[in-house]
Amino acid sequence: MAGKYPIWARSLVDPLSFANEQIRLGEIWTLLGVATDVANDGDWFRTILGGRSIFVQRFGEDLRGFENVCAHRFNPLRTKDKGNGPIRCGFHHCNKDGLAVGIPKCQELYGVSPRELDARLKPVEIATCGTLIFGRFPTAEKAETLEQFLGIGFDILQAMCDLKGTLLEPPGCRGGKEAVSFDELLSGEPTHAAAAVIARKFQMRYL
Repeated sequence: MAGKYPIWARSLVDPLSFANEQIRLGEIWTLLGVATDVANDGDWFRTILGGRSIFVQRFGEDLRGFENVCAHRFNPLRTKDKGNGPIRCGFHHCNKDGLAVGIPKCQELYGVSPRELDARLKPVEIATCGTLIFGRFPTAEKAETLEQFLGIGFDILQAMCDLKGTLLEPPGCRGGKEAVSFDELLSGEPTHAAAAVIARKFQMRYL
């Protein structure tokens, strides 16, 4: 059935092609969320990457991502969209590296300590551009950084994030109804005034 369709369209009709596409998409940099969702130590949010449930959590100054599957019992660890607290499941808890450190009767059942068993959550590689959080499942072949992946778009997004919360005015404007906040730009239709300011700020900073 899939052979009747061009390669680019097969994932629309063939379950196997769709599953393979999801795996591939999980291996490229994907926008996961924004830093304001994990502003405090212990904050986390859940999302989807390559068709698989993952979560991103703040540990002090670090952002780390993991697949939302217990390394021991394979059940989901995060059952809500966001929250705050340590990584735990019904059987044990993990440290910030995703290592299961509290497996009951580990020595009796497996003959080693939890640290020697080395059961870990599958990591998600995390990188940021301004307040935007991107992630991908690590592979040996994907060495491209987020900045390399986005190219000139990295600087554009960085500049846009820097403008958040400020009042934008087109060249020659001194306030009034033509001015627009960047928050409004993010949540609504881009305006001519805002677009002009973003272009001017980007040219002054990067060109």
